[in-house]
Amino acid sequence: MRRLATVIAITGAAAFGAIVIGGTANAVSTSTEYLGTIKRATTSYSSPSKDSIPVHFNLLPGQKANVVCWTEGQNIDNNTTWFRIGQDGHLGFVHRDVIAPPQYAPHC
Repeated sequence: MRRLATVIAITGAAAFGAIVIGGTANAVSTSTEYLGTIKRATTSYSSPSKDSIPVHFNLLPGQKANVVCWTEGQNIDNNTTWFRIGQDGHLGFVHRDVIAPPQYAPHC
């Protein structure tokens, strides 16, 4: 009976370790960062539209921004491309005109 309990305990610990290791490996593989640069003072929004709720205030020229992805949104000056950025633990969208995006970013 003790042997069975030991085997079960070891198996459970091994399974837990595999989950932790697998979760860590997965987190690392999806943590690719794409950096863009804010071109002029701006605000980010909760959706790809200036009519949505502001998220980040006072984004300044030259400031680096973690670009998560790009998507289509409100048309501004014949351009519908918006970039989702992550700053200070929050996500917001900025229009293509206010950011020098990274060479590559995935579509949202």
